[in-house]
Amino acid sequence: MFNVNPPLVRMIATLPVLALGYQADWSSYVNDIYDRPERLLSREVLRLNGTRSYWLLTVARWTCLPFTLLGMWICWRWAGELYGDHAAVLAAILWCFSPNILGHGHLMTPDIPGASIGIAAFYVFRHWLINPTWQWAFVSGIVFGQAQATKSSWVILFAMWPLLWLFWRICCRCGENSQPLLRELKQMAVILAVGVWSINMWYGFAGTFTALGEYRFLSTTLGGFRDGLGPAVRYRFENTYLAHIPVPFPSDYVQGIDRQKYHFELPDWSYLRGEWRDRGWWHYYVYAAFVKEPLGYWVLGAMAVALGAFSAYRARWRDELLLLIPLILLVVFISSQRGFNRHLRYILPAYPFAFILISRVARSISRRNWGVSAAMAACTAWGVVSSLLVYPHPLSYFNEFAGGALNGRYHLLSSNTDWGQDLLYLKSWIDAHPEASPLYLAWDAPHVDPELAGIELPRVPQSPTPGWHAISVNQLHANYGDYEYFLKRTPVATAGYSILIYQLSEDDCDSELWQ
Repeated sequence: MFNVNPPLVRMIATLPVLALGYQADWSSYVNDIYDRPERLLSREVLRLNGTRSYWLLTVARWTCLPFTLLGMWICWRWAGELYGDHAAVLAAILWCFSPNILGHGHLMTPDIPGASIGIAAFYVFRHWLINPTWQWAFVSGIVFGQAQATKSSWVILFAMWPLLWLFWRICCRCGENSQPLLRELKQMAVILAVGVWSINMWYGFAGTFTALGEYRFLSTTLGGFRDGLGPAVRYRFENTYLAHIPVPFPSDYVQGIDRQKYHFELPDWSYLRGEWRDRGWWHYYVYAAFVKEPLGYWVLGAMAVALGAFSAYRARWRDELLLLIPLILLVVFISSQRGFNRHLRYILPAYPFAFILISRVARSISRRNWGVSAAMAACTAWGVVSSLLVYPHPLSYFNEFAGGALNGRYHLLSSNTDWGQDLLYLKSWIDAHPEASPLYLAWDAPHVDPELAGIELPRVPQSPTPGWHAISVNQLHANYGDYEYFLKRTPVATAGYSILIYQLSEDDCDSELWQ
């Protein structure tokens, strides 16, 4: 149903739910290329399971925690191999205390699993480059396939890995004879073939080898030019010489990439620093990472760049390029999708590459450069403390430059601030404040009924009304401006950092402030 991303994470997360049992109504399901059936069905699943949905979500999320641990372990291991034991510890700390890793690491989205399996794939690929045996080629292919089955962004590996191999071998070992290169070329083909087989395993080979001409495409990238903004299915390859070529991927994998691309091609409302517009910004993800990662991390990054000028702090240059090239390509590739910008999480697969490169700063300890070591320790502690000060609300984290978690809404919205994570905190606040009446709610998670948390409140009126008003920051700053008048007021309380609570008196509603 939700084929815009591959199924590995959701299939694993579903296992405990299947074991515990759940209620669902599939009668509304329609297999339509235009439709997003998971949205309606998700409401039905939550409605039918009621408050038990929280327990089902909890146990499902537990199964996603090993992905986060995998990412930490690979950062620790790879940084240790390049820069030493101290760097391994620093890389692990950067991963474990990043508020974005903490905030997304337990969710059933593909972002952290995609980051973890992606960096694991590159780690294994590096070992094949160093020791090109058939065993390492087969393992690389398996992990390559798991990355593809986790997040569709990794489709770029089909081009990136062969090019990185050519760079590694031809540019760095051009004096060798051609026989090893020919053998490695065969192994590279095996890596890609095993990877494709691994992807198909997760889909049960459904629709594999469907002829290209039979595919209906929505995006202009695959479907060709489209008049207007609405969807128009096109059999672009139906009457071409390519029509009968069998596509070695599952049909849902191909259609999912097309559907995802289609969504990014359509202009949609995006928000950045108080500005709404119907397309994204090329610098959105870089800016989002700047305000949503601790400033201590950014200072460490600047130190790592500066210390890269000294050979004592560098690994072999091709080892570092194996980290730097994917980092840059991921940021450029994701930033180029500018139909809309909403979610920093799309850029998370680039994080482990950055953390490993930053960890070179820790070489200052073994080099006995105590000035750099002291600065590194101070910046690391700054970043860790800054992150933990908002715990357990890491999704709402914004650094000191952005004014902290309560002011992050002036920079970014959507999942960067409010993804419905504070509903139960709102319930606790309501129970602790029975005097808050009448109480209204402006909620921003349309697929989740607040009644699941025992909250039954009328919607906040669109004009100033006496009483208490709990408003999601996404609703408060929405482009339609229904609650813009609250921006002139100071909230009297908060539920987490994503739901602001205001109290209006009769005099407040008559005040000239609303004019």
